[in-house]
Amino acid sequence: MKNRITECRHRGLSLRAVISLFLLGASMLLTFSAVADQKKQDGDPETLVAQANAAYLKGRYEQAATLYTAVVHEIGISAELLGNLADSYAAAGQIGLAVLNYERALLLAPSNADLRASLAQLRKNAGLFRAKSLPEQLAELLGADQWLLISGTAFVLLALTVLVVGVIGRKRCPWARQLNFLFLTATLLPLPPALLRYQAWQDGVITAPDARLLISPFAEAEAVGSVKTGSIIHPLHKEHGDYLLVRDEDRRSGWIAQTSFQRIANIEQGRHNFAQTTEIQKTQPDLPNVRSESILHFNALEQSPVPRKIQHQNKEKI
Repeated sequence: MKNRITECRHRGLSLRAVISLFLLGASMLLTFSAVADQKKQDGDPETLVAQANAAYLKGRYEQAATLYTAVVHEIGISAELLGNLADSYAAAGQIGLAVLNYERALLLAPSNADLRASLAQLRKNAGLFRAKSLPEQLAELLGADQWLLISGTAFVLLALTVLVVGVIGRKRCPWARQLNFLFLTATLLPLPPALLRYQAWQDGVITAPDARLLISPFAEAEAVGSVKTGSIIHPLHKEHGDYLLVRDEDRRSGWIAQTSFQRIANIEQGRHNFAQTTEIQKTQPDLPNVRSESILHFNALEQSPVPRKIQHQNKEKI
C-alpha cells in the first residue's frame, strides 16, 4: 500500500515538473519571438519610411532626415529617397546638406524636373542662384553614362554601315556617305556634355557654415574670401595636409579645409548610426508605426506633399 502511495506521489511530481518545464519553455519562446519581432520592426525599411513621413508632416524635420538616412543605408539609394532627404534638410534650414542631397539625387535622375526645380528654388532662396550657360543646361539634360550610351550606339551603327558598304559595294549604297556623316556626328557630339557631366561627379558642396578660401594651405593663412554653405566647389586635384585646392562658383581659387565640404558622388560618406534611429523611435511614441511603401517628396515650388514609390534594391555607390 505504501509503495503504491509513494509511486503515485512520484508520478504527480514528475507530471508537475514536466508541465512547469513546458510552460517555462513556452514563455521563453514567446519572449524571444517578441524581442525578435521588435528588432525586425525597428529596422524595417517600410516602418522607417512611414515614421519619416509622419515626422516630416509633424514638422520634425531633423528627425525625418535621420530616419530617411537610415532607410538609405538599409535598402540602398534612389533619387526619390535622396530627394525626400534633401526636402527634410531644406525644411530644417540645413542648406548645405539639402543642396548636397538634391545634387546626389540628380546624379541618379538627371532629367527629373521636379528635383531640378526644387534645387533651383532652394538655391535662389538661399542667395546661391547662378545663371548657367547654354552648354551646361544642355549637358544636364542627361547623365554622363546616358551621353556615352548615345555616343556608343552611334559608333556601333557607324561601324555597321561601313561594314555593309564594304560587303555590297559603294555603288549599291548611294546613301552611305550621308549615313556615315550622321552617325559620326552622333558619335562625337555627346562627348563634350559627357565630359562636363563627369567633371560634375568630382564636385563638392560646402556644408560648413564658416568655410573660407585661403591663399595657402594653413589655418593662419590670409583668406581670399568666404564661401556660402550650399555652394558648389570644383577640386583642382592638389592636396596639402587637411586642405584641398578648389575653385568656387565665382571662379575664385584657393585652399579649403576638407572638413568644410562633402563630395557629391560619395553617397556612402558618413555611416548612419542605427542606435540613434532606434532611440528616436522610442522617444517619439506618437509617431505612427504603420507600413507603407510611399514616401513624401516635398515640392519646393508648390509647397505640397507628393507621394512617391521606392523600390527595395541593393546598395549602390555612385
